[in-house]
Amino acid sequence: MRDAREIIDDDVSFYRHEFDGPSPSLHSNHFRYALLEKAGGWWIDTDVMLVGTALPEAASFVALQTEDELNGAVMHFPAGDPLMRACRERTEARGADARWGEVGPKLLTELQPQFAPHLRPVARDIAYAIGPEEFEKFLLPDACDEVERRVSASTFVHLWNEMWRRAGIPKTIAPPRGSWLDRMFERHGFQPEWSNRLEPDHVVRWAALRRDRDHAGHWNHVHYQELTRLRAENGARRGMLSRLVARFRSARKD
Repeated sequence: MRDAREIIDDDVSFYRHEFDGPSPSLHSNHFRYALLEKAGGWWIDTDVMLVGTALPEAASFVALQTEDELNGAVMHFPAGDPLMRACRERTEARGADARWGEVGPKLLTELQPQFAPHLRPVARDIAYAIGPEEFEKFLLPDACDEVERRVSASTFVHLWNEMWRRAGIPKTIAPPRGSWLDRMFERHGFQPEWSNRLEPDHVVRWAALRRDRDHAGHWNHVHYQELTRLRAENGARRGMLSRLVARFRSARKD
């Protein structure tokens, strides 16, 4: 346990969401880059399970979450790494204006070819065999065998906490009986005293609601960008008209 202010001595910064309030993931992204730049080593998100027998032996490690996009939930870099420095500097520069994902996977993917051209990202199956749009499969008994098969070659399994948060799925009660996550509790001998247990059909409805909310949030952002552009154009036109009027009045006085 260490004081996080040894790395960033600032208040926690938040992403701004359209529907469900701010997320401290913005601060988390900034912190991980700064930590790895300063101290090097492993960064592993708290919603990531280590299911392999050992951590990979690699000077640098980052994995694909899709065919062409990196994810920073699991990373390993030496201290002073140029990619981590560039990510930390860009995140600092964007500050609270950053949008969700802008200084996370998108930033890593954008900067990696320039600042770590020799880095070979590992295949998605190593850490992200189940993608964020499928997060509910961890909680559905009918998907248990599928998840087990797809993560059989994985070293890490990302549970996608942000998707749970957006869907409003409670994390203080037991997963549905027979689900993959329930199997993991049994396999590893964790036996907490649960006050209640999730129902699979509730998980399905929550996941569907999360997708609807995210879809609406995307289009809200698109509309906001278009309104901002139109207001800027109208402002420029009004400014030009004001200058023309001023010139006309000046010419009349002359």
